[in-house]
Amino acid sequence: MKKYLKNSIIMALVMMLAVSFTACGGSNGYASDMSAPVANMKAEGFYASTSSDFISKNSSSRGEYGKTIENDAANSGNIDGPIERKLIKNGSMSLQTKSFDQFVDYVNEEVAKVGGYLEQSSMNNSGYSYRHMSMVARIPQQYFETFIENMSNSSLATVQHKSSNQQDITESYIDALSHVSALEIEQERLLEILKSADNIEYIIRIEDKLADIRQNLAYYDSIIRNYDSLVYYSTISINIDEVLVITVEPDTLGSRIANEFEADIQYIKDNIEDFIVWFLGNIISILIWVAVICGCVIIIIKYIKRRKAKTAEILRKQYEANKAKALEEKACEDGNLNE
Repeated sequence: MKKYLKNSIIMALVMMLAVSFTACGGSNGYASDMSAPVANMKAEGFYASTSSDFISKNSSSRGEYGKTIENDAANSGNIDGPIERKLIKNGSMSLQTKSFDQFVDYVNEEVAKVGGYLEQSSMNNSGYSYRHMSMVARIPQQYFETFIENMSNSSLATVQHKSSNQQDITESYIDALSHVSALEIEQERLLEILKSADNIEYIIRIEDKLADIRQNLAYYDSIIRNYDSLVYYSTISINIDEVLVITVEPDTLGSRIANEFEADIQYIKDNIEDFIVWFLGNIISILIWVAVICGCVIIIIKYIKRRKAKTAEILRKQYEANKAKALEEKACEDGNLNE
């Protein structure tokens, strides 16, 4: 009887935890479409598996927003003090340069200098003189503004467009941490129950619930890692165009005319240079084709001359034959008249 009562109590506890698990940790609909590499995150001490890493060391600038976050954190039972806001920063830049190779090297050096990396890069060549480079740089957030400023102030390129934005994910981050904390508590309780369980059916049910909890813990852990990467490494898209004339917004009619005239001169110069490069690069093929064409022209001319000579000879013979025939007919007529 005591054994039956004990098993009934264990079963009731398992069912209560199962209901709690469904309400707290079973919302797989919490999806995140943010994905990014987390290289060097642990080495730099940024990634946190517990909420204690989000306690701010300086709460003087929290304001009303900081108080709201602090209250939410306190309600979740995870964080004892104010936390630092989690901001995802993104930026984009479009630049024109006459020194394409030098500026691309400069960008690579600046990315490496601040401890960032290139997530993606591609180059398109639209002709002999014009190239386009697209880059996606991941920059540590503390150097986000500095990096953009260095790009803007470079003497090797001119900024045509730049923009930046930021997304506050603090609430979502705390929510993910709260799920993790609740799941870990539930996991510990189930493990304690599992130690005293002696019924195979109950043990199997507990193991199934523990497997679900581990799956959800891994799910929220991946969300937190993705958030950490996006927060720590800001994303900057860089588009670089190689040009012969830097495009600037003209202020007056005279400057507009001067810019158009300069662009036209550069266009003509560019076409002449391209023609020279093409001609010299294909000189052997050109000479061969010239020789073939000249040979064909000579053969055709000789053929036409022979045809003309042959036609003229035929016409001359026909003329002489007709003339002889006419003289013969005239002689016959004169003979008839004498008779």
